[in-house]
Amino acid sequence: MIKNKNGFSLIIVIFAMMLLAVLGWSLAVLQSSDFESSARLVNSESALYLAEAGGQWGLKQLIDSFECSDSVWGSLQTVIHSFPNLGQYEVNCDCPTCPGLQGNPQYCNGCSEIVITSTGYIPSQSSPRALRKVEVTISQGLFSNVVSGGTLFNWHNTGGHYVDIDGDLQSPNFEGDDADSFLNEEGQDYGPNLPAGDGTRTRGPTSMPAIDMSYFEDYAANVKGQVFNGNRTFDHKDNLNNKGVYYVRGRVTLDVSGGDINANHTTIISEGDIRIQGAGALNMKAYVDSSAHETLPNLATENGDIIFFDDPAGATDNQKRDARKFDGLIFTRTGDVIIRYINGVAVMGATIELWGSIELEYNPRYVDTQGFIRGTIEVMDWKEQ
Repeated sequence: MIKNKNGFSLIIVIFAMMLLAVLGWSLAVLQSSDFESSARLVNSESALYLAEAGGQWGLKQLIDSFECSDSVWGSLQTVIHSFPNLGQYEVNCDCPTCPGLQGNPQYCNGCSEIVITSTGYIPSQSSPRALRKVEVTISQGLFSNVVSGGTLFNWHNTGGHYVDIDGDLQSPNFEGDDADSFLNEEGQDYGPNLPAGDGTRTRGPTSMPAIDMSYFEDYAANVKGQVFNGNRTFDHKDNLNNKGVYYVRGRVTLDVSGGDINANHTTIISEGDIRIQGAGALNMKAYVDSSAHETLPNLATENGDIIFFDDPAGATDNQKRDARKFDGLIFTRTGDVIIRYINGVAVMGATIELWGSIELEYNPRYVDTQGFIRGTIEVMDWKEQ
């Protein structure tokens, strides 16, 4: 039997204190480790948010102007933005698919694909505790094609007629002038010189520009032109020469059944369909905005169809084509375009259907159009690197 319990109790107390100290130290280490892990996670997530914000900033710059110009991005095409007590992001703009458009003050101007790389730093680029990077690939619809069909280019009904389409042509789907109705048969529906003419024939996704309807409405009201409420019919009795922009809040009908229409240096914009009816001649010359040194389209609508209802009068294909002359762009973003004979420059629409004899010759001078949202872009890929 232990007779002196005081010394034994002291040993137990010391042992307990040592045990509690060890447990406390272990808990402190665990808490510190958890805190550091949480801090790293928070920093990493914050860096990702900054990188995403930089990507959105770069996207906004391309909406305003689809190029990596020195005036916005600097000579190195890189911009750094700082946020006190938060961090920084660094954004780089480049066009790796268009190396020939690099290295000038309008870096990447004219390229249909631009890559934005954004890096978020916590707390700064010079001494980062955390960094995250995202890469955004953006595609823009340009006016580089003589024909752009958003979903289908159908030239089946040109069989037996003269066809010459000079310029690049692109659409996800093709239907040619062959005997069957099957789509996308290479060598029949599309391919080199199919349809006839110079330039590439590309089957693939087609990014369409977007029209800025408010721009044209404002132009017609305040610069040069006129705004019409409701549906509007124009015929040979109307003077359509040198009118600037006619903006119609409804459907437009160009009626040549009673006589020919000449619309020289006049642009017609419709909120609805645009219809051409009658066998008379229609001749349109593009309106050039001399102050901006750019060209406005011949006919354009955002969501309406553009339809040539009747064959023009004429004994030959050449006479009929010359009865439908357009030296500017014919455009609808989401509507269909149905054309019966044309001598023109460029056509863009969701679905394009050609009938009879067709002659199109791409001319960038008359397709570099003002009044379109050139920066309207489609994000092809957004990923973290």
